[in-house]
Amino acid sequence: MTTQERKVFNKLKKIGIAVREPMEWDNNGHYGVFWIDCEQAGENDKTFLHADYYGKFWGSDILNETLDEAGLYFEWVNAAYASCRLG
Repeated sequence: MTTQERKVFNKLKKIGIAVREPMEWDNNGHYGVFWIDCEQAGENDKTFLHADYYGKFWGSDILNETLDEAGLYFEWVNAAYASCRLG
């Protein structure tokens, strides 16, 4: 992750979005630069306010604007997670 991508990752974390580091075994890039966990979110998680496959498919303005700061976008892999990729 570049410095700017790390900054965005940390900012999303502070907002309450369950962002995760890419998996070490992910050779195909399914998880992107990092990913949003919509299934195993924590107790104080606010992910569903910003990214929900059924309720906020396109993501919140805050999510999209923050990702855009590093030239990233998100796309759903399935209803459980979305990958954040370079745009």
